[in-house]
This record gives sequence, C-alpha cells and structure tokens, in this order.
Amino acid sequence: MGFVPVLIVDLVVAFGSSLLVALVQGRGDDPVVRAAFAAFFVGALLINRQEAITKMITPRKRRLPSRFRTTWTYDADETDSGDASPSVEGELRLHQANSYIWGKGDGKSSAPIPKRFEYRVSGSVNGEGLVEGTWRSTRKHANYYGHFQLYLSHAGTSLEGKWMGNAEGNRVRMGIWRWDSIDDE
Repeated sequence: MGFVPVLIVDLVVAFGSSLLVALVQGRGDDPVVRAAFAAFFVGALLINRQEAITKMITPRKRRLPSRFRTTWTYDADETDSGDASPSVEGELRLHQANSYIWGKGDGKSSAPIPKRFEYRVSGSVNGEGLVEGTWRSTRKHANYYGHFQLYLSHAGTSLEGKWMGNAEGNRVRMGIWRWDSIDDE
C-alpha cells in the first residue's frame, strides 16, 4: 500500500476509536455522532473494497516443481500401424520465471516397437493453477506440435489435463497428459 491509502486507514481507525468513546459515554443520540459513525462505516467498507479490488487485479504467483515424470495417452484408431502406442512415458525438466514456463522433455512409447520422443514446452501458469501452452517435437524430421492445458493439483505436486496436436498422415490427436513431480525423490 502507498502512503495515501495507509494515511486514510490510520485516519479511519483513529476516527472510529473516537466514535466508540463517544458512544460509550452515552452520546449516541447526538445527530453529529450518528452521522460520523455512518461515515466511519462507509469509509471502512470502501477500504475493504479497495483491498478486495487490489487482491483481484494482483496476479498470484504459482511456483511449479522443476522435474516431472510424464505420461501422455491418446486413443488409437483403425488407421494406426502396429507400432502405434496409446501411451508415452518420460521426464520433463521445467524452468519458470514469474508466470512464464519452458522446458524440455523426452519419452518412450510402450508399443512393441518403442519410439523415442523429444519435445519442448512453453507456456504460462496463472494464479488458479491453470498451466497452458504449446509443445513441439525436437527430433530431426519430426514436425509434431500442439497445445496443452493442465491443472495443478491442490497439493501442488502434479498436473493433469489435455493435449492436442498434429500427427503423421495429417491427423489431429488429443489425449490426457499427466505430470507428476519427482523433485522430492
């Protein structure tokens, strides 16, 4: 809070204290005391409203863990070849500056012929724990990219949500993406 709001709060508190003394002394019937008491309450409500507005417009900072074990899944369809996999597990190392996040991950599919995946993520986290951004494959000759939205758990140790992006054969894929913190291990 700046100098002027602090001064106003101090004046309202001092004024309110004086009014309480006047009421205790039995001067509550005095119209001037009544008007002053009403002004005191209106002033107190305005100060509370100012604090509430300040809290609403001030972004809360959410700090995310820096290392995750990740699992992303998608539903296979009839056009998938035999080596397509409905899940990929790996690790993600994340960096954060204020609400901006970026990182690099890798993973391996659980298919009979495993595929390796390498990707980068970037995005942002808001005060309510919504993490949203983009991902892009970093493997040579792999032009896979897309978007994600994940929510931070109440414990702050995992995120879960959806990813969406392009795949081989001009298809769009989507599925569940889960990040579990491994910072504590």
